[in-house]
Amino acid sequence: MITLSNLTLGYDRHPAVHHLDAEIAAGSLTAVVGPNGAGKSTLTRAIAGDLAPFSGRVERAPGRLAWLPQQAEVDRSFPLAVEAFVAMGLWAEIGAFGRVGPRERARVAQAIAAVGLEGFERRSLAALSGGQMQRVPSITDKAAWALGHTKALEDPAFRTGTEETDRAFLRDLIAFYVVFEGMWFYTGFAQILSLGRRNRMVGIAKAGPKLLVTSYFGALGPNLDLAAKLPVAGLHIDLVRAPDQLDAVLDALPAGKLLSLGVIDGRNIWRANLDAALAPVARAVARLGAERVEVAPSCSLLHTPYDLDLETGLDAELRGWLAFAHQKLDETDAIAAAARGERDSVAAPSRRPRRFATPAPSIARAG
Repeated sequence: MITLSNLTLGYDRHPAVHHLDAEIAAGSLTAVVGPNGAGKSTLTRAIAGDLAPFSGRVERAPGRLAWLPQQAEVDRSFPLAVEAFVAMGLWAEIGAFGRVGPRERARVAQAIAAVGLEGFERRSLAALSGGQMQRVPSITDKAAWALGHTKALEDPAFRTGTEETDRAFLRDLIAFYVVFEGMWFYTGFAQILSLGRRNRMVGIAKAGPKLLVTSYFGALGPNLDLAAKLPVAGLHIDLVRAPDQLDAVLDALPAGKLLSLGVIDGRNIWRANLDAALAPVARAVARLGAERVEVAPSCSLLHTPYDLDLETGLDAELRGWLAFAHQKLDETDAIAAAARGERDSVAAPSRRPRRFATPAPSIARAG
């Protein structure tokens, strides 16, 4: 049973639902209908406990509640007005810091009027209802563009395994990674899983591009079995944040799949302990063979500066402790070479951090 008592809801001091009373019986099917801005999404959010009422109360039986919002992936808590948000569509013409003059403001006003949002120009995004949010061009255009990269899921004739279809599939995944980034895992993973379950990714791991599913900032944990069965060439795991997962991954990895080991921390600026980083790589090579093991940073290097060699004003002692993106790739190469037994390719002791000034013989440069 859900009971609504004298309920008033809204955003940014603007009420959207006024003094509502209702009872929804357990097990019943109830439809809430009305035009955009009537308060349908607002009411649903309040029932789900995601929006506090202005007044009145919502009472429901204890327990978990399923709720699927209609929102696009936009942070509505950011203090941005509708007019400023729509004006972002002009960036391609005026640049990120260009002036929005009278001509540009007229175009913004025309776009807002075209979707029936006149009068909302100065309101924050948080003040828009769910339906109104769907009418903001910057959001609807982005959603429409994204849907074009999920067509493979709806095409019963789509199969990977040829150069053409492999390229099309990779284009879709890259589009989500580059443009959406935070949504990539959910969308890209869902596409791989869906096509794989329907046996429509035949051959992609044997010919053409090799897909590597990447996980970082933690262990695969309960998702390990599922990740190991994906129809991809291999997995990447973060052994900086979750070093204890290696044995479980080695046990679960099917024959023939690659394993990428993230042993260089991609989220700091310090040189690595190469001795410690080499140890899990050596264990994996002993189990899988060198041809199935790759060495990598733990995650993307976008969190680190580009190249320490460009920092000419740093104290010499401090430089000895640091490693930026370029240097972390050098460390990655050094560990991979050491794992292959190529000692001459390993970084010299002078490149190692002061606290590890005496390198282990296994990865020291041959003298």
